[in-house]
Amino acid sequence: MDAKTKRMMWRVVGWGTLLVIIAGIVWLFTLPKIPRDQVASYGGLHWHPHLSIKVYGKEIQIPANVGTTGEHVERPHTHDANNILHYEIPGIALVKDTTLKKFFDVWGKKLSSTCLVDECATGTSTVKMFVNGVPNTLYENYPIKDKDEIELILE
Repeated sequence: MDAKTKRMMWRVVGWGTLLVIIAGIVWLFTLPKIPRDQVASYGGLHWHPHLSIKVYGKEIQIPANVGTTGEHVERPHTHDANNILHYEIPGIALVKDTTLKKFFDVWGKKLSSTCLVDECATGTSTVKMFVNGVPNTLYENYPIKDKDEIELILE
């Protein structure tokens, strides 16, 4: 390869590299801006909260494999019948994707300030929620954290 051809090749490589860098910068600046308070994690997450449920004194066991069908696994799911939830989200994890509502929707059960699993409060009964031993009133809107101990009680 002669000197003229080498110079031409390096110019093409140089201009190509510059164009790729410029395209990358443009792409970064045109991404939608997500407010920080709506992001649970920028690097993905793999969290395991524990959920205890009692309905009128009866412990409710969350079944194994909620949210797993063949090769498809929902972001909130279970593996075993041990009441450990699995929230696995790659990339940017939004707070709205880490709520208890996400799991209850996948499970097909109710969760609100008045209903729990298959029952709703009547008369003087109420739904109570505790997170790590502290009363909480966010219910379905609670954004879980790794290793949370969540108790839901309808009595």
